[in-house]
Amino acid sequence: MNNKYNKFIIQYKYVSNIFILISNFYYMEKYSDTEISLLSIQVGCTIRLERLRKGLSQEDLGLAIGSNSTMIGRIERAENLTAWQNLLKVSQELDINYDSLFLLKSKGDIILIVKECLSLETKLTTEKVNYYRKLEKSLLKI
Repeated sequence: MNNKYNKFIIQYKYVSNIFILISNFYYMEKYSDTEISLLSIQVGCTIRLERLRKGLSQEDLGLAIGSNSTMIGRIERAENLTAWQNLLKVSQELDINYDSLFLLKSKGDIILIVKECLSLETKLTTEKVNYYRKLEKSLLKI
């Protein structure tokens, strides 16, 4: 398979006669449908392997995450398009680093994102304004 990273930037900072890695950014190329299928099988098999190593049934794991054995089985068998696959495709299409989606930002940064979304809306309805206001209020309560 091809290298999936089309940009790789490493930044170093010189501190006390040594260079320290301060950031590492990469942008993935789009995976083909075939590669996403392979990734789905890999993810499913990895999850199954770890579940079996821990001696858990699909039902046990499903209950532990608030789901059920059917959903766990579908993930393990790479059946259907799961939410992570859709999220991966969306992030690739929008050139978002998939990993960065799961790094929790501060509440203030999340509120700034909400405000920027509101400012960029081109078809702003009362319903959308109310949604953003409610979202911001709920973030402030957390």
